[in-house]
Amino acid sequence: MNLGRSVQTIALLSFFTAISFSSLVTIPEGASAYIPRDPIHIHGNGEFTPANGVTGGSGTSSDPYIIEGWKIDADEPPHNAIWIANTDAHFIIRNVSLSARIPINFFPNVENGTIENSVMSGYYNEIFIALCSNFTIRHNSVSGADPHGIGIFVQQSANAIITGNTVAHAGQRGIGLLMTSNITVTGNGISRSKTGIKLSGAYDTTIIDNVINAGLEGEGINVGENSDKTTIVNNTISVPSFEEIDILLQLSKNNTMVNNVMSRGGILIIGDSLEHWNTHVIASSNTVIGKPVHYLKNSPGVIIGSEAGQVILANCSGAYVDNLDVSGVHAAFQIGFSNNSTITRNHIHHNYWGMTLYFSNGNTITQNTIRDN
Repeated sequence: MNLGRSVQTIALLSFFTAISFSSLVTIPEGASAYIPRDPIHIHGNGEFTPANGVTGGSGTSSDPYIIEGWKIDADEPPHNAIWIANTDAHFIIRNVSLSARIPINFFPNVENGTIENSVMSGYYNEIFIALCSNFTIRHNSVSGADPHGIGIFVQQSANAIITGNTVAHAGQRGIGLLMTSNITVTGNGISRSKTGIKLSGAYDTTIIDNVINAGLEGEGINVGENSDKTTIVNNTISVPSFEEIDILLQLSKNNTMVNNVMSRGGILIIGDSLEHWNTHVIASSNTVIGKPVHYLKNSPGVIIGSEAGQVILANCSGAYVDNLDVSGVHAAFQIGFSNNSTITRNHIHHNYWGMTLYFSNGNTITQNTIRDN
């Protein structure tokens, strides 16, 4: 037996094995690097195994499990490319290419997960997360094919960051939050969905630095019923025409809006309670068609001859608004729970709604030019 040749053979096998493992866990960019495999279903910490697509890690915060490099097309029920449930180990899904009805599904009771740098194409909800907490979704490319779908849908979950994602053609909503708390949505690009970001019963949401191009009959950001304490800052929002709305506040309270750039829809408030109107902070640094939004609350207030993209009066009895030119927005003047105010000598034209009054009495509206609304 030639011992030297045997040692060389073992060394070569070890070398090529190392190369093979390295190619699995360190995936270069580009679709050509993805490795096809069957869908991954992990139910419980004990199922984070190589057989279930785990390529590294031990599940701690400093050494999370890694699921990386796979290409998965899930055509069979349950139509999830990756489904994770009932885990609290730390893990990262990254650099994967997924196609399925729901490419990634965290449900239920998943904590400490991250989805990053991946490509997902779905037929309903591209990323669906429910009854989960402490997760991050970042730097992914998400697209859909269902007109009723949602790009990233988070339901009954808390403490999450959604950042740096590109969401396109997602159907009804680019990002949807339902009955959530403490979710941050920042730096995302959302396009070609009916509504960019929709909140329903979402508490303490932060929406910052997103670029949103909403679709026909939609809204850029829809803050829906019981979605209170929402912070909306430094977003750039475009809608197709003034028939759509850049930011809708509907039956919600205690929201803050600063430095948002809106194309032509502007802000619309809908609410049948005083707190739906007068608990917000809406700074004049918000602009629509390059002009400031004037929001007055809880005081008489005076606006005379200044530049205005919109005027919103909330609990402003005795306000005086004179000599403004407001045009090209969804609702030029909105007056809620405000009595005995004077609106005079304004030019209000080419809007969807020229002037709306909610639960307001005794106001004087005189000598205005109101046309083509």
